[in-house]
Amino acid sequence: MATDHTKLYIPGDVLGTLKHCGGYYRRPTLDDPIVGYASTYLDGGLRKNFVGFEFFNCTKAQEYPRVTELWAEDIARVIRNHPDLSADTLFAAPMGGILFAQMVALKLGARIIYGVRKTTKTATDGSGRDESAILLDRHEFKKGEQVAIVDDVCNNFGTVGRLIALALSQGAVVVAILAIVNRSGNFSYAVRDPHHGYVIPAISLLTVPAIKFRQDEAEVARHVREGNIYWNPKNPEQWSKLIEIMKRRSEA
Repeated sequence: MATDHTKLYIPGDVLGTLKHCGGYYRRPTLDDPIVGYASTYLDGGLRKNFVGFEFFNCTKAQEYPRVTELWAEDIARVIRNHPDLSADTLFAAPMGGILFAQMVALKLGARIIYGVRKTTKTATDGSGRDESAILLDRHEFKKGEQVAIVDDVCNNFGTVGRLIALALSQGAVVVAILAIVNRSGNFSYAVRDPHHGYVIPAISLLTVPAIKFRQDEAEVARHVREGNIYWNPKNPEQWSKLIEIMKRRSEA
């Protein structure tokens, strides 16, 4: 029997909706696991992932298309009401951004194109995540078309920056960044290029700057050293364990 998932959606409350969908983790106690983030830093020539106590997993909410559709309508409404903003095409990657962009494109009557993520280096030592690149090998931009970059969660604009570079390289004009959750701490992205230098506004339904740590910082070093960390929280097995930890703590 079909189920109406509208009840999972709380108008104007992305965090509450994520909790309803089982898509939010926050370390309950000081002894519970921390999580790895996609953003990185250099440590003695080695690239390592930042870590933290909280994770927004929009993948869980996107298991319910009705929730994604309602979020898409929310952000489409912002675009329609913006006097100086319109987009011919939405450009998204990876899968979370693509799923959201498809719904937003339907609401705005826009075209959608997407990039493909390719793993370039696999994390084999348990100290971080895989490294990847984004390829545009299935679509192309029209010169001068106005493009909005779409992602589900923006952590540090790393993926967004690569998408912007791809769009600009083919003559498109990037006019906005759209997201469900913006964790970057920034409300815009500065394109630093002698030919395309300008500022792109970032529009999201929820803005919660990430509190992140280097792996050797006092707040997290013990957890990293002892392996009390989930490097890839979106992995279903890892995510289930994190949610179970929160559940046990709440029932204790």
